[in-house]
Formats: sequence, structure tokens, C-alpha cells
Amino acid sequence: MSSAPGFSFRVHPLFWLVIGASVLTGAFVETVLLLSLVVMHELGHVWTGRAYGWRFRALTLFPFGGVAETDDEVGQYSPREEIVVALAGPAVNGAMAGVAWVCAAGELWPEAWARQFAAANLWLAGFNLLPIWPLDGGRVVHAVASLACPYRLALTITFGWSASVALLVLVWAWTAPQPRLHLLLLCLWLYREAASGYHERRLRFFRFLFARWRRGGDGPLRVVRADSSWTVLEALRHIKRGRHHRFELRAGGRRTGALTERRLLDALFRDKAPARRLLELVKG
Repeated sequence: MSSAPGFSFRVHPLFWLVIGASVLTGAFVETVLLLSLVVMHELGHVWTGRAYGWRFRALTLFPFGGVAETDDEVGQYSPREEIVVALAGPAVNGAMAGVAWVCAAGELWPEAWARQFAAANLWLAGFNLLPIWPLDGGRVVHAVASLACPYRLALTITFGWSASVALLVLVWAWTAPQPRLHLLLLCLWLYREAASGYHERRLRFFRFLFARWRRGGDGPLRVVRADSSWTVLEALRHIKRGRHHRFELRAGGRRTGALTERRLLDALFRDKAPARRLLELVKG
């Protein structure tokens, strides 16, 4: 592992097994080419994210690709920025494929080499655009769901959808006329990641709420019409990313009070009262 201040470059141990296997099978050049493109792909995310002021902890190279890790595990960055950053990686690959075609047309590169280089870039971009978490396409799905839905529901949509699509791709890879072990293992890993995210969505949601409690909400005001009989936790499930909230309480069609997002978060984390009714908070 090499590192710079505030950022580290990591190589997963299994990566070296892939390199060793490529040497034995005579695919060393192709493997090194693909992994080099993976690094450029991930750097596209890093460069774009840093332009938005994002902070990255590490770039980790796995046997099946790379992951640029940010310090945002709780939804603090804008979903719109998240979409742009997610698409930056495939955009880098698309640009490199374009460069290959231009160089081939200008006879600067051998045509066979340019075709291989462009094909590898397009395959990498296309695969990463699959709507499966944690691929770029899955991150776009998550960001769009976060814009359209409360964060708790966005998590369910993201990981439920990702696990379903990953399972379909896995079945396709298994039933293909010539199944490839590398693709099958990659699909299994994607399904495992998506299924794990689905099972951990409640934990992710609480981490999101805890981060908002510590730093406060941001963005435009969003008014939520809440039933006075809702519990604190039921109300907090209506929180969206990029907004701060005021809850207007209703009972029998009549307004019975209002609560701020901060008051509900205090009730959850300070008072340890997730099951308290909203009407009790107003009266209390």
C-alpha cells in the first residue's frame, strides 16, 4: 500500500493471485491493460469528486475492479453531485476509447491494438453502468431514488433492485453457451454486496440519522404532514437527503402542532424514545 497525506492507494491480496494466474495463462498483457483502465476509471471519480470538494480516503484495487472510497458513508453529499461523480468513471473510459479510434484513424496506433484498447474501455464503461450497487449504475440509481423518495425508502429501492438485477445477470452468466469463471465470480460478488446492503439498510439509515443529528440538516425546507399518532421513528422515515424538515401534525383533519427535524432526532438519540408519539412530544 502506498499513500499520500489524507489518501492511500491499496491493493487487495487477491489482486496478486489474478496477476499470477494471468502470467500462467498467457493473458498478462490483457490483464495489466484492463487493470490500468480500472485505475484511470477510478481516478475519474476522484478528480470529479474533488472538484466538488469531496474528500477521498483511499483507492483500493480488487481482483474484479477498483473502489474509490469517500468519507461520506451517511449521505452527506448532494445526490446530484453523486450522479455526476458516478458517471465520471465511465466517461473517462469513453474518452479513452475515442482517443484510440482517433489514433487508429490517423495511423498513430496499430489498428488491432487500438481496437483492443477501445473495446476494453467500452466493456469496462458498460459493465460499470449496470444498475447494481456498488457499480456506478447502482450509485446513480441510489442518487435518483434519494432525490425522489425519503432516504429510508431510497435504501430499500437501491439494494432491492440491485440484488434482483445482480441475480438476473448471474443466471444469464451461468446459462451462457460459454460460461466464464471470472464473470460468474464477479456476479456472485455483486449479488453478495447488494444483498448485504439490503439486509443492512436499517443500520445505514440509523447512521444517516445519527450524522444528521450531529451536524444538522441542510438544504431547502420540506414540510411533512404527519399524523399525530406516528412514532418518532415513523416520522423520521420521511426524511430526505438534501433537505431539512418541519413536521406539521394532524389529527382528524385538524392541525395539532409542529415539530422540527432536530426535535425528533433529539428524541431518538438523546432521549432514547423512538416509540414516543408525536403528540406526546408536542405536549411534553
